Amino acid sequence: MIFVNKSLKNVLIAGTASGIISGLVKLGWENIMPPRTPER
Repeated sequence: MIFVNKSLKNVLIAGTASGIISGLVKLGWENIMPPRTPER
């Protein structure tokens, strides 16, 4: 039971972190490093 709770907690932490990272990449990566030249 303790192992299940610990693994579940790790899964939640990993999922939250990956969701935040993917959200930052999707919303802000083009603003940080534009895929094309700044004029375009």
